[in-house]
Amino acid sequence: MTLQAAFDALETEAGNWDMTSGEISQATQAVAGLTLGPSDFGWGGGGSGLTVTYGQVQAHIGAYLDGGVTETAKLADTLRQVSADFQSTDQNVVADMRANWVPE
Repeated sequence: MTLQAAFDALETEAGNWDMTSGEISQATQAVAGLTLGPSDFGWGGGGSGLTVTYGQVQAHIGAYLDGGVTETAKLADTLRQVSADFQSTDQNVVADMRANWVPE
């Protein structure tokens, strides 16, 4: 594998994590829209506290999904930064070698 192939693979992987982040973001929005009222729990839903519990569970799941959006986006950014750092280092090494190379 050449260095350019490795850089391309890092960018491809970063794109995959971006897509994952977007999909989790859609799931987060879907969860936020899943509201239920007391009548949705049947005859016992009004006074049983199920609506409150459901809301708490929904918020908890939404928070975990939101964290997933953040973390997968960070993974993508980190992969891109690793690629940029290696490319920069690689270019610096080439420049140093050219500066010090004395052809015979």
